[in-house]
Amino acid sequence: MIHLAESLTSVDDVKAYLERRVLVLYAGAMAETLPQGQVPERGVDRDRAAKIIRGSLGAEQDYAKAREAIHLLRSILHPGVPDADVVDEQLKALDERLWSRALMLVEEYEDTIVGLACGFTQHLEAQPRGMYSAVYDKELLDGLSGLQALPLLRP
Repeated sequence: MIHLAESLTSVDDVKAYLERRVLVLYAGAMAETLPQGQVPERGVDRDRAAKIIRGSLGAEQDYAKAREAIHLLRSILHPGVPDADVVDEQLKALDERLWSRALMLVEEYEDTIVGLACGFTQHLEAQPRGMYSAVYDKELLDGLSGLQALPLLRP
């Protein structure tokens, strides 16, 4: 069962939700490629981010979720299109638009994202078999100043 934090009372609400969902999935893969700490390189490693989200580096489920959301979006935006070539073009255009938007956001908020990642990793505890875990409660999250620095964005 899926529980949403917001009510989706219109088609526009559903479109916005699906777009945000794809942005989060794509941004996660992109954020994994950001250089950590103070290094001269900055920005998303675009090739590596594409490999991460498309499954060769472990995010197969994220890509499947993104593709499903993109298919739903296309059906909402362009209902009743029977031509497979046109559908493929529409899917590609949506995918490219959302990928570009996620890329712009991750690069715009790179310093905040890297700072938050460092803050989160400080609370990890080693577990058996090379795993790590942490519990992030409201108090800890409220104490991460970078988290409040991120704006609520519309797609």
